[in-house]
Amino acid sequence: MRVVVTGFQQAAGSGTTPATAQPSTEASSTQIHVEEAFHMPAPSASPVTTTVTRSGSRVVVTHTDGVRDDAEPIISIMADDGEILSFTPTTAAVLAGMLARAATTEIAVQIRVTNSYPGANFEHTLDVTAPAPRDDVDVYDWCYDNLWEHTGEGPQYASVPAAYEVEILCAPVHFEHLIGLKVDSYG
Repeated sequence: MRVVVTGFQQAAGSGTTPATAQPSTEASSTQIHVEEAFHMPAPSASPVTTTVTRSGSRVVVTHTDGVRDDAEPIISIMADDGEILSFTPTTAAVLAGMLARAATTEIAVQIRVTNSYPGANFEHTLDVTAPAPRDDVDVYDWCYDNLWEHTGEGPQYASVPAAYEVEILCAPVHFEHLIGLKVDSYG
């Protein structure tokens, strides 16, 4: 059995407006072909979201439930060239996080800075903005490179041996893996 879903209709407005898929038997420039390799319920309108990229390409994202009784739902992404990428919801969520991190240039984090000198300890909670770490960057190196500058108590302690610690207390969505990260140094 072969199922063809054609004729995606977009609501009037910009490319970011959600649209709905309308099954049609007419030919269309946008078609999804699904070869029947297992029992598939009658085609129904899946939730569809479309957007237009900066280059003018259209991207269509669908969420399909009930493909098989024992299977996870499928998240499918179709580009103008007809290529379809299909993911489980778990994989799609991981991909969404990767895309969000790649598109983010700066993040706001809350850090705790602890400066310990002989006879004196100082602790500060600071809200700072730093360049967003890329997925391929060591987070400890990123922390030293971008948050370490907030340690120290000024010139009066410049020649006093000390222990410094920075801990990330709060981070934005898709950067939660940074929460609890601690780096320290002695000198």
